[in-house]
Amino acid sequence: MRLYIAGKVSKNSQFGTSQWRDAFVDELRKLSGLELSHLDPLTAEAGRAYDPQFVFDKDCALINSVDCVVVYLSDDISVGGSQEMLIAKYLHKPLVGFAPYGEKFYCAEKEVGGGSGQGLH
Repeated sequence: MRLYIAGKVSKNSQFGTSQWRDAFVDELRKLSGLELSHLDPLTAEAGRAYDPQFVFDKDCALINSVDCVVVYLSDDISVGGSQEMLIAKYLHKPLVGFAPYGEKFYCAEKEVGGGSGQGLH
């Protein structure tokens, strides 16, 4: 199964390294026993000057060629990570999100319509 792993990769990320995708997929492989590989969105950008159109085109092509998109929903998720989720949905790719408990995407209390409510557990 080929995966596209989306999420924050800056040096300020809690993962602290751009190679976090490799370690994440290795751990998924060990836990699941599945044969997994991933297409790293940073590989095609090595040594290139930042070009938004290139990044968008490359993300679309990579996401189109995988079996599933997995996104890390950190509190500081980037616009790029949000865009990758939208591309996955547009291309009808399965999309799996995971978020640490206690942060804004997965917490005990949520504000809904101006009021407080119990979150999902």
